[in-house]
Amino acid sequence: MLVFALVLLWLAACLGVISIWVLGWVSHGSRETDASETHEPITR
Repeated sequence: MLVFALVLLWLAACLGVISIWVLGWVSHGSRETDASETHEPITR
């Protein structure tokens, strides 16, 4: 029973880290494109 609970906690932690990493990567990519598009006309 204890091992089963530990495995569930480990899986939940892995899923949470992966989901946060994916969300951060996607938001970072969209931010980069938005920043490059908005900063180009301002600097020129």
